[in-house]
Amino acid sequence: MKSIQVIATASILLIGCTLAAVATAQQASGSVGVDAAGSSSTGEGRNLEEVIVTAQRRSETIKDVPFSVSAIGQEQLEQRHITDIEDVTRAIPGVSFGTGAVQGQDNITIRGIGSQTGNSAIGLYLDDVPIVTQNPWQPNTYTGATEPHFFDMNRIEVLRGPQGTLYGASSLGGAIRYISNLPDLDHTTVTISSDLSHTHHGGLNYDEQAIVNLAVAPGVAAIRFGIDYGQDSGWINHDQFISCGLSCQQGQANSVYGAQDQSGVNSQLNLVLRLSGEVKPSDDWSILASMFYQKQYSRDTSLFYTYMGLWNEDKLVPERGLDTMYVPSITVNGNLGWADLTSVSSLFLRQNKKTSDGTYYNSDFIGYLADFVFPDLMTKCPNCGVAFDALPGPAEQDQTTQTLSQELRLASKTPLESGRPFSWIGGLFWSNKAIHVTDNEYITGANALFTQLYGEPLQDSSFGVAAPNDDFGHANVHEDERQYAAFGEFTYDISQELKATVGDRLIIAHASWDYNPGGFFTTGVSEVRDSVDYHGNTPKFAVDYKLSDEVSLYANATKGYRLGGFIEPVTVIQQCSSQFEALGIDPTHLPGTFKADHLWSYEVGEKSQLLDHHLSVNASAYYIDWSQIQQSFVLPCGAPYIANFGTARSHGGELEILGKLTQDLTLGLNAGATHAYLTSVSPNVGAAAGQDLLNTPSWSASLTGQYERPISDTTHGFVRADYDWVGPSHGTFSVTDPDYTRPSYSILNATAGLNFGNVEVSLYGKNLLSDYKVIQHVLINSLESAYTLRPLTVGVKVVVKLGEPRR
Repeated sequence: MKSIQVIATASILLIGCTLAAVATAQQASGSVGVDAAGSSSTGEGRNLEEVIVTAQRRSETIKDVPFSVSAIGQEQLEQRHITDIEDVTRAIPGVSFGTGAVQGQDNITIRGIGSQTGNSAIGLYLDDVPIVTQNPWQPNTYTGATEPHFFDMNRIEVLRGPQGTLYGASSLGGAIRYISNLPDLDHTTVTISSDLSHTHHGGLNYDEQAIVNLAVAPGVAAIRFGIDYGQDSGWINHDQFISCGLSCQQGQANSVYGAQDQSGVNSQLNLVLRLSGEVKPSDDWSILASMFYQKQYSRDTSLFYTYMGLWNEDKLVPERGLDTMYVPSITVNGNLGWADLTSVSSLFLRQNKKTSDGTYYNSDFIGYLADFVFPDLMTKCPNCGVAFDALPGPAEQDQTTQTLSQELRLASKTPLESGRPFSWIGGLFWSNKAIHVTDNEYITGANALFTQLYGEPLQDSSFGVAAPNDDFGHANVHEDERQYAAFGEFTYDISQELKATVGDRLIIAHASWDYNPGGFFTTGVSEVRDSVDYHGNTPKFAVDYKLSDEVSLYANATKGYRLGGFIEPVTVIQQCSSQFEALGIDPTHLPGTFKADHLWSYEVGEKSQLLDHHLSVNASAYYIDWSQIQQSFVLPCGAPYIANFGTARSHGGELEILGKLTQDLTLGLNAGATHAYLTSVSPNVGAAAGQDLLNTPSWSASLTGQYERPISDTTHGFVRADYDWVGPSHGTFSVTDPDYTRPSYSILNATAGLNFGNVEVSLYGKNLLSDYKVIQHVLINSLESAYTLRPLTVGVKVVVKLGEPRR
């Protein structure tokens, strides 16, 4: 490993030194420079590129957006090898994650606002299509945020703070937008790339991409098609499972394991298909049809057991996952003269099938009941129940989310276009989200073993319930949520320097569900049907003051709102009346729903382009009040539950600095600090006022540098390095839980490459300093697991672009 690390670092530095030496020689001879877009420039150094975003549903520079927003463009995504949302959270301040240890199962948090239960707190969009999924009805489980593969992506926009006015009820803490490349109406191009890398303690990774853009009728119609296929090798080893005997039933983790029998069990396959076509029948109208398909298959998670050493586990059940996503949409844009019309019709379909190892939670629990709770079984065969802990306990969950949505909006011309001192945007939104979840808790071989040990079937014993096909608990759940909204924003230019914005979104929603359980683990619960209505709004107030052509100041106050949800009924074996009474809840009439929560966010900031556009400085500070927080928790008796259990505050700030020190050298610093904590909580829920909110580092910082320089008339090279720090955080409210304190950590990534016109070759390394500390502990089915960064990975990427216009 050390040799790989040294070779990778030395190779990148060698290319960088060679490039710098050539650049120095050319600078002395007065050579011509090449700007970031590829066009030639002479004279004084280049300016920073203007960053264009559509955060306010219209194209504008990031400097003109009166709230905190960050963007990572396609070039940065590729050169920094940002491949998933975890990489994004380290590159952009104020954003963090709680790992699911598999892509597509992470929990995203912005400024301390996240979700461990119920509806998502962060809005997710693929272009203009909402791709938000909902956490399951089970407490303490998390489906994970939808994560489109970063393929043919134009940019990623991160909008901090509540975005309910333009993005809806799920944008309580902010929104993340994945913006793909549009078909090019004017050029026929082909892009092919191959990425080969090796992961320490793992194996070969590869990612193969091909994108074809065909201008069918130049200027009028084009088709764009892309395919991406790749595999990430695993680095987790599996050892033979050895039963831990009676100590398991007494709540102690296994400490005995066998020899290694598999390596790299957590590999993952990715397949992505993109197809889009655009027709522009006139200068004023365009129709864009697109389709995104993605399939991700994981052989196992990236979690391991600390008692076995680094990156080792011995689970009886591989925790496989199959995450499939399909997103077709049709977008119509029209210029009506007095306003611009946009219609977005879309379908979002995601199926998330995953298996968890429930051996320690389910199999051992059955054995515990037989050995310590049911007297007849204890008499027939004393201490025989311990044999059940060696039976595999696959817990299989299949969640399908299907969302039909339609948005229709009108946006006026800007004051610059219309000559009037105001602008506005307004629209209507409708969605129908249908969720179907099946859950089955198996204990493989339990029926046969039970009859062998006790001489009778399960249903004739104290268990009293049959387990056909060894299924000890199952549930079939249907949920339907219909949402209607009307929204609008109005901006008035009070003077040339000062403008004010007011906006609001009115939300009406109706949700219903059908919960149909069965099996021993759901004893005492019959089919439950329920429905609930929601009415909410998300007002917004903002002012933007132009201090000069280079500097603007802003302030805003915005409300965030999130719909509530349904609660899984408490079973007879979970019932603990006195503890519900301590919460002020009648145990004989437990609520079937939890309420919507909401917050107010107050933000001030500045955005500037200084030193003749050679220096960009964006800074923000915020204060958030969060009420009726939706939270899952476990009562002292062991019963999981969901409720609105308290209030919280979050305050902090972000700073983004980017400077072009010379014509060829660009340095950047991103930093953020967050103090998010509970201000009040209900009694007996396992949390206390003053405790920090979860998955929220107290600080983070990222230092970036890039040097780019021509080597000849047809060749130029670049060297880039990124060093990210992430501060300490908390993963649970329980001070005795190993995940209560998460340590700070850092990661160094670097890339060096050469561009030969239509061919680019780069060498890169990720986690070059090999930071392998456990950054998060994860409790799954009562078994503690650990998570580290992906080990040192070194690779080579080759990109060939044919038919592109000269830049």
